[in-house]
Formats: sequence, structure tokens, C-alpha cells
Amino acid sequence: MKMLLTIARAMDIQERRIAAYSSSYPGGEVALRAHLEYLTDVHGLDPDDLVDIFEANRRIPRGGAIEAVLSAARMGVCWIPENSQL
Repeated sequence: MKMLLTIARAMDIQERRIAAYSSSYPGGEVALRAHLEYLTDVHGLDPDDLVDIFEANRRIPRGGAIEAVLSAARMGVCWIPENSQL
């Protein structure tokens, strides 16, 4: 049995994780949002598209993926996209 969710639902989860974790990221919400925007790949997908959980995890960082980004930042590996306005 496949676990499915919509792209919109996965993006909603990501938004809630940004709100919860942004104070722990150097540069705060703006920097964390820029980092995750770079890692998020929803190009060509409709928000109502249903995808299996593995595809959602690959395309839209949430939960553990965001915690890994925060962990790296705590170790001094804080990445900012080169085209960022930060």
C-alpha cells in the first residue's frame, strides 16, 4: 500500500516546519526559506497532484530533511544560494 499526499499538503507541512524551526537557523526565516526554496523541486507539478511519500520526500524537504539542514548549520555549515538577496 502506497502512502500518498498532495503537493499542496507537502508544501503546507514544509511551511509549518519553517515557522517552527526558523529561529534556530542563522539568518532566521528569510535564510531558511531561501535554502529550502533552492532544495524544493515542484517544477511541472500541480498543487493537487498526488505523489507517493518517497517522491514527496525527494522533492519537498520537510521534517527530518529540515532538521538535517539545521544540524549542519549548528556545525558551521550554513549555505546561502549564490543568487540570494541576503
